[in-house]
Amino acid sequence: MMSKTVITLQWNSTNLIILELKGNSNQAEILRYTVQPMPEAGLTPGLLQQIWREKHFSNSQVIVTIPESIISYQTLQFPILPEEQLQQALRLELESELEKIHYRVINKQKQGETYLVKVAIIQDSNLQSVRELFTKAGLRILWLGFKLRGLFNFINYHHHFLAEDKLSAFIELNQTTIEFGLLNDDELLYYRQIAMGANYTVADIIDELRLSLVACRQVYQLDFPKQIWLFGIEDLREELSRKLETELSLEGYYPEKTRLQGIQTGNDTSEIAPLIGIALTALGWDDDANWCILTKDQQKQEDYRQYLNSGIKGFVVGILILLGLFLWIDSKNIKNDKYRKWIKEKSQITSGLQQIEAKTREDLGAIQKLEAFLELRGREIEFLKLFHDNLPVGTLITDITIEDGSVKNITGITPSVSLLLSKLQQVPELQGLKLKGAITSEKDGKEQFQLEGMIQSTKESLK
Repeated sequence: MMSKTVITLQWNSTNLIILELKGNSNQAEILRYTVQPMPEAGLTPGLLQQIWREKHFSNSQVIVTIPESIISYQTLQFPILPEEQLQQALRLELESELEKIHYRVINKQKQGETYLVKVAIIQDSNLQSVRELFTKAGLRILWLGFKLRGLFNFINYHHHFLAEDKLSAFIELNQTTIEFGLLNDDELLYYRQIAMGANYTVADIIDELRLSLVACRQVYQLDFPKQIWLFGIEDLREELSRKLETELSLEGYYPEKTRLQGIQTGNDTSEIAPLIGIALTALGWDDDANWCILTKDQQKQEDYRQYLNSGIKGFVVGILILLGLFLWIDSKNIKNDKYRKWIKEKSQITSGLQQIEAKTREDLGAIQKLEAFLELRGREIEFLKLFHDNLPVGTLITDITIEDGSVKNITGITPSVSLLLSKLQQVPELQGLKLKGAITSEKDGKEQFQLEGMIQSTKESLK
């Protein structure tokens, strides 16, 4: 089974975490990771470009965890229905918003004669803003995932390796919320997200956890796991572990190791756990693609690509099948000397079918050339946008000539050519631009310049 490399990223108001794995569904290794405090300016294209250069991440394709700040949760009530009918009822409930949102069912809980269905909802416009931010940094988002699903995968990937209980439970400590969940190998049985404010204490956590334990035991009537996985911020770790044992007779477990090969993550394990879980999805360990979110624009592009490929392949296959069927039926009645006569009579038809096949292959080549042409034009447009965004104040472009990915000429006037060149050299995609000819001074003190060079950005980074 072939290995592939996966880069996953997660950020919030306090830190930025990036992880790179290599492997397949059977085994994987951690190549590199970083956990960095988030600067006051927040996540910016410049910060991403700097980290990619300094940490030497191997490519520009990344899977991003959807920030919790843009996810809203709703609990909807439905009658007890088979799964397919329940999904249809849920779509009808959200029908008016389906064009502009993405939703996923977090879990469903039976209560009397009804289901309580907890749904996560994300506005597509918010996801598009995230995608644009990464595009400005020269990075391409393959898809976006849920941190909660990452935790689910991480726990199940390690559960039988580290524990014997049939069920698993976890607490994640965030800056202003805590999350509590109970799961088995197949589904998240119980989930509760609790708003705690900025300065919550261990006593507050214990009180909320006690309520969650009572609810779990009443609903599922199961023996609760003896061990609870602990994720998130470290400030309350030791005190929380003590209180869990003394007040609830439970053992709090902060993971400090993984089953993965490569770099050992130690104390950072609980923070990067969701990214490990999401990477496992990309490597094929978790085959539930329902948790891989594409923006509406990405989905349209993917649907069109699949439609185009399937249409061309289907047409070619249909022609070949018809040709084969025609030859098979007629050949049944041809023997010996009649066979040569039949071939002569049918040669015109056969030739016509061969011409159709050749024309089909020619059309396929034309479509592929058209796709390559559109892709090149997209690269040039993205290059011009990036070039415009990095021009010094007061710079005026008077002429641009670009041919087949090569910048033949850019003519303009700027207050300082040296400042212009300095800014261009700071952007990897613009470093291929060089001066062409001499610099001419204008009467108003500005300088006239000409540039030429190659577009440095790769296809993948500008998609």
